[in-house]
This record gives sequence, C-alpha cells and structure tokens, in this order.
Amino acid sequence: MAARSIYYIKGPLEVRFWAKVDKRADNECWPWLASTINGYGIINDGVSKCRRATHVSLLLDGRPRPDALDALHSCDNPICVNPGHLRWGNDKQNKADSVSRNRHFRGVGETHPSVILTEQDVLDIRASSMNGAELGRKYGVCKENIYRILKRETWRHI
Repeated sequence: MAARSIYYIKGPLEVRFWAKVDKRADNECWPWLASTINGYGIINDGVSKCRRATHVSLLLDGRPRPDALDALHSCDNPICVNPGHLRWGNDKQNKADSVSRNRHFRGVGETHPSVILTEQDVLDIRASSMNGAELGRKYGVCKENIYRILKRETWRHI
C-alpha cells in the first residue's frame, strides 16, 4: 500500500496537526511539513477555515488565542510550531522583537533574503514581449509576481 500524503489525513484536528509536524527535541524547532502561506504553516480546522499552524499549536498546548493577537516566535523560524517557541503577542511586541534581534531590515531588490530574481532579470522582464505566465515559468516565479514587476509595484528602485 502506498504511503498517504500528509495533506489528506482524516480525523480530529489534533491528529491531523501532529501528522504534519517534524517533532524533534523539546528545545529544537519543530518544522511544519504541509502547506504554507508567506512562509507560515496553515491547516484547515475542519470546521470553517484555514488557520495558522502556530495558532493551532498554541491552542493544542492549552493556550487559546486572545483577541487579535498573533503567535510570536522566540526562534525566528516561521515554519516552527514548537509551542515552547511560541507565545501570543501584538504587532508592537513583534516589531520590538524584530528590532532587538536585528532582523527588522528585509533588504531591497537583490539584498532581500528571499530574492529569486536579479536586477537584470527585472530589466529583461520589463523589456520582454512575453506574457506574465510565460515569464513566470521562465524565471520560476508566479505570474502575479511578474505583473507586480510590470506595474512597478515591486522592484520600484530599478
């Protein structure tokens, strides 16, 4: 029998959640192995919507979400769902953490830590007659990223 995908596990939220976590030693990060949005794990709650995996981790740890707070990481690892690395906090606390850990500057263009394109790629995209989908395939990015480049919503400094 073939192994089942972690995306299609049935059962209660807790069972489905832990099946998608690489649980390691208590002091280590526990990477989320399933779907992500903007680098953060997500899981369908089985009732009404997708939820951030970090929020579910805290909930399963007996710490339900207070109004309008987010899960903050002590480890600075967005895919980590180890409840020992998580706490509830507001945006001001998150920004203060970011500054205190010297991770508040994300960079621009090629200096951004998750950059895929080069400045030359952007210039070539803007000069190209190919459509967004074709350019996306060529450069390994989604067509929406291409459209943002063409509309100068991103890479404005070029």
